[in-house]
Amino acid sequence: MKHWWIFFVTILIVFSCGNTLEEETSQEITIPEDNPIKETNIKKNLKILSLGDSYTIGESVCVKCKFPEQLKDSLLKEFSSETTIDLKVIARTGWTTTNLIDAIDAENLTADYDLVTLLIGVNNQYQRKDFSIYESEFPKLVNTAIKAGNNDKKNIIV
Repeated sequence: MKHWWIFFVTILIVFSCGNTLEEETSQEITIPEDNPIKETNIKKNLKILSLGDSYTIGESVCVKCKFPEQLKDSLLKEFSSETTIDLKVIARTGWTTTNLIDAIDAENLTADYDLVTLLIGVNNQYQRKDFSIYESEFPKLVNTAIKAGNNDKKNIIV
């Protein structure tokens, strides 16, 4: 718990790297509307990859209650009835960042996901792993997520 602030600083650093002050000030913040415009005539197959631990897979909750399934259902409501969503989940209860990296390495991930979610880290702390492990592995996982998400950090939710 004593290093929680480093987690947030790490996330801030990861997502601010590469931006110049000019780029940061020129970006606009977009707030989604309550009723976004739905796609009506486009058949599209979206691909979602969810990476993580028990927070991702929803330990001890119903199948439809798991975060990736709720996300999928919410997105399906926003698109036409012709839209399909393929969901791949790489997550297990108790996984640390090291476990997730090993599992991803064992997969043959493609770089064509429309959306990638990454929820990992609590087990590093819970299992009393040295914080330096998280500091070095979390940015690797973020970069892996970006690569899987068509090499676009806008396709990633952390």
